[in-house]
Amino acid sequence: MTRRLVVARPKVAQVMAQTASDNVYMIGVNHSLRYTDSRTLAYYEITIDESAARLAL
Repeated sequence: MTRRLVVARPKVAQVMAQTASDNVYMIGVNHSLRYTDSRTLAYYEITIDESAARLAL
């Protein structure tokens, strides 16, 4: 896909991919393609009741 992108869109200067932190195989593939880690995303879940309690509502 990267090769196709280079041919189809030669002006593209940056490509970003998102991979789950536990997907070590895909991370290995990305690193072998010289992708670098640029940021980490974190997702949190909380119930409305827990949120209200923390905000003392």
